[in-house]
Amino acid sequence: MNAISTELEIMAGEDRRASSDAILTTAARQLLDASGRAELSRLYCAACDGEVVLCGTVPTDTLKLSAVRLVSRLTSVRRVSDFIEVAH
Repeated sequence: MNAISTELEIMAGEDRRASSDAILTTAARQLLDASGRAELSRLYCAACDGEVVLCGTVPTDTLKLSAVRLVSRLTSVRRVSDFIEVAH
């Protein structure tokens, strides 16, 4: 019985984390979409354990920095990793 309850606790923790990751991904996505910049709304965005990953291409360094700053303002973000390329 103990092994079963431990397994259920682990599964519940994973479900909570997955839910938290989905909420954070959605919040970051909404921020990028609401920025009014089509280039930012085209970026790929995903979250895991408080880390948000941004990927894609933008035309300027300023937009790259804007994307990172926007997402890092979210309270549950621990870290932002960007794989954003600047198209020259």
